[in-house]
Amino acid sequence: MFTGSMGRISVFCSYAREDETVRQDLQTLLAPLRDERIIDDWYDSRIQPGAQWDTAIGAALDRARLIVFVVTPELLASRYVAEVEIPKAIERERSGLCRVVPLMIRQAEWGGSPLAQFQALPGDGHWVDEASDPKSTYGRIAEGLRQVCKHIVDWENPYKRSQVGDWTFQEQTMTVDGGASITAQGTEELVAKTDREVVLQVEMMLNGQPTQRTVTIDLTQPLEDRMGDTLRQTGNGIPANLEFSLGPAQYADDRLNIGGRHYETIRTRRTLTLAQRGARFSGQVSTWRSIDVPLFGTVKGESEVAGVRQYQVLLDCGHGDAAARKPRHGASSTPFGSAQPPLHAAPQPPLIGPGHWQGQMDAFGALSAFELLLYPNGSLQGQQNTMGSMTQLQGQWAFDSASGTLNCQLVVSTMGMPVSQEAVQMRITGVQGAVVHAQDTLGRQYMLQRVG
Repeated sequence: MFTGSMGRISVFCSYAREDETVRQDLQTLLAPLRDERIIDDWYDSRIQPGAQWDTAIGAALDRARLIVFVVTPELLASRYVAEVEIPKAIERERSGLCRVVPLMIRQAEWGGSPLAQFQALPGDGHWVDEASDPKSTYGRIAEGLRQVCKHIVDWENPYKRSQVGDWTFQEQTMTVDGGASITAQGTEELVAKTDREVVLQVEMMLNGQPTQRTVTIDLTQPLEDRMGDTLRQTGNGIPANLEFSLGPAQYADDRLNIGGRHYETIRTRRTLTLAQRGARFSGQVSTWRSIDVPLFGTVKGESEVAGVRQYQVLLDCGHGDAAARKPRHGASSTPFGSAQPPLHAAPQPPLIGPGHWQGQMDAFGALSAFELLLYPNGSLQGQQNTMGSMTQLQGQWAFDSASGTLNCQLVVSTMGMPVSQEAVQMRITGVQGAVVHAQDTLGRQYMLQRVG
C-alpha cells in the first residue's frame, strides 16, 4: 500500500540538515492537509531511537505517494540526497508510484540537477527567498500541494480516509430501454470506525417512502474485492455464477460545476462486463471523484449496461458535521428529497389488467428495473434487471380489486435456466399521476406504469 496511515497520502519530505528551520515551516504549512486527514507527512525526525536510519528512510520512500524536495544550496550539496533519495524518487515516479515536487526555497544553481525536470513550486521559476511577500508565496506552495494531492489520492478503498460524522447526499436516476425513469435520493453517513472497518447508515427516499439500512465496509481490502459482501448487505447479492470484471481505468482531469459548487475531479472510465451461463453484457462505467468529497468521494457517476442507464449526482456533503447538517426525513428546514405530491391515502388505483407494464422494485435501497406482459388468460412474462444482471420472469397473475392486491406466481430464470420460484403479493398503496405504487409482504416497494 502506498497511502499513509488510515488511507492518507504518504508524503516524504527531503531536506538538508542545515535547513531544519525551513523543514519546520513546511510542517506548519502542511498542517491543514494533515488535519483534514488528506496526508501523512514524514520527516527523518520521526525515526525512532534505536532504528536503523538508512532502513527507515528507505521504507518511507517506498510507501510515499508524494515526495517533496526542499531545494536549497545545502540540499543540492548533500551526497546522500543526490545518491539515494533523488534516484529512488525518480525511479518511483517513472513507475507511476508517486509524484515528485521540488520546492524552490533558497536560490541555487540547480539546472544540472535531475530535480530540474519536474514542475516546481511556487511556480513561474521564482524562489521563495526572492519574493517580496514570502507569506503569500508560501500560500501558493500550500495550494499547489493541495492540488497535487487531489490527483494522487488512492481510491482503492476511499472509506479509509473518512471519519465519523462524514456524510453525502446523492440523487440517483435509473432509466431502462423504453423510457421508464425512476429517481431516488438518499444519504450515506459514517457512524462508526475502527482500524479494520467502518459502519455506514444509508437512508433512501423513494416516492415519499423512506428506507434505512446499515452497511459495514472492510478497510483491510480493496473495495472492489468486497463488492459481493456489500451488495448482500443491501439485500441484492451477486449470483454465485455471475462473472464480473472491470477493464483498465482511463483517467482524465475534469472540472464540474454542480448546484453552483465547483469541483476539481478525476474522471475514471472503465468497461464493465457481466457474464452468466455463456451470455455476456458489456457497458461503460464513469465516475467523477474529488478528494474534497468524503466517503466514496463521488461527485457524479454514469453507467449503461444491458439497456439500463444510471446517473448519480452529489447534492451536498459534509465532513464530520452530519448531526448538524445532514438532511433528515421530514425535517422542515432541510427537506429530504425533492418535493412530491402526497400519495392518495386510500388505494384507488386504476384497474390493473392485461397489458405491457414497466416499473421498479426498491428492495431496501437496492433498485431493480423490470417489465411485465400481463396476458388476459392470467399468464405473464417479463424480465428484471438488477445491477446489470438480467433475469427472465414467467408465471401467473391475478388482481383482487377488493383488497387492491396484485398476486404473482413467478418462475425466475437466468439464461433460460430456472433458478427460483416466488410468490409475490403487491398491495396497492397509492397512485401518483399515471404511476401505481405498491408494497409486498416483505416490505419491498414497487412502482408500476402501463406503457402498452
